[in-house]
Amino acid sequence: MSKKKPLVQNGILWVDGLETAVSNSIPLIAPQWQKWLTANTQFKYKGATGHFSARRETRHGGDYWYGYRRVNGKLNKAYLGKPEELTQTHLEQVAAKLAGELNLTQLSLTADLPENSPQTSLAGFLRSAKTRPPVLPHNLVSRPRLLSQIATPITLITAPAGFGKSTLLSNWRQSVEMPVAWATLDAEDDHLLHFWSTVVSALDQVRPGLALKLLPYLHISSAISAAEVVARLTNELAYAPDNAGAVGLILDDYHHIQNEAVHGSIQRWLEHLPSEFHLVIAGRIRPPLALGRLRALGWATELEPDDLRFTLEEGRDFLQQHIEERPLAYNDSEALVKRTGGWAAGLTLAVLALNKQQDRRRFIDTFS
Repeated sequence: MSKKKPLVQNGILWVDGLETAVSNSIPLIAPQWQKWLTANTQFKYKGATGHFSARRETRHGGDYWYGYRRVNGKLNKAYLGKPEELTQTHLEQVAAKLAGELNLTQLSLTADLPENSPQTSLAGFLRSAKTRPPVLPHNLVSRPRLLSQIATPITLITAPAGFGKSTLLSNWRQSVEMPVAWATLDAEDDHLLHFWSTVVSALDQVRPGLALKLLPYLHISSAISAAEVVARLTNELAYAPDNAGAVGLILDDYHHIQNEAVHGSIQRWLEHLPSEFHLVIAGRIRPPLALGRLRALGWATELEPDDLRFTLEEGRDFLQQHIEERPLAYNDSEALVKRTGGWAAGLTLAVLALNKQQDRRRFIDTFS
């Protein structure tokens, strides 16, 4: 009798191809799953939305997994990715795509998993980690001067580390009436499909159901163009039946993005943003985005290091809020603000040091 192909079903790999009590099994949330993918070349997947055969193939000097299914006499192929990308949710999305299912709004990607199963809990944690804004300090010094400038459809904020970009944006997010999604980017997002998957996942927090509609299209086998990605996302945002008005998106730490394809797709999106949409991009270096025409039309604003520096008044407020025990004299506060150049991190270091000093006078006179 021929050996059965390994089977993935209900979030578990059945190594012997049979879902029985005596079969060797590996949960997809276990580290052994990725090790198994690295050492083996094929498996079958059966899920709530369809089934397919998966194969590991060598392309461009690396190993990648692909899914295959024949529908109406035609062999369909979909890119699955590297071992770390083969989660239960992703496999179910690919199964839906290969089955030709287009009405994904009615689909529950975890239909056959318990609501509180480890797989769904892990997926929710990983998703929320990148889309969770930083917690604001309880003694935050609000900066209305800057908050009022984040008002155009597009805002680009560029400054080195320590200028308070993330804190400012988190404060702005809480100060506006519209829902604002958040995405903290990292090196993994320096790839067209990864980047837009992160964007869609973030927006799904304020436009529920968006990820269910769009994520499967970001993993089709043929190379999806930036134009198609932008068009689909823009249309979904603009023409959603439950469109509730203005919405915002913050892309923090954009300096991790170096890929020209990603920059190009963002440039295209800037030119076709839906109405009542506000996009804020923040990073340590200015990305190669052409904003001249958009600035001239009043659609774009840029904030740079000099804009983010604390003014004398803002700096004094910051020091008074954070320094313990007796407040600083006006002249001493002014001296510290000037010596730090209004740099948020510099003021923070000054506060930390002052709160430990017995001789404040000596510290202030020698601080530089």
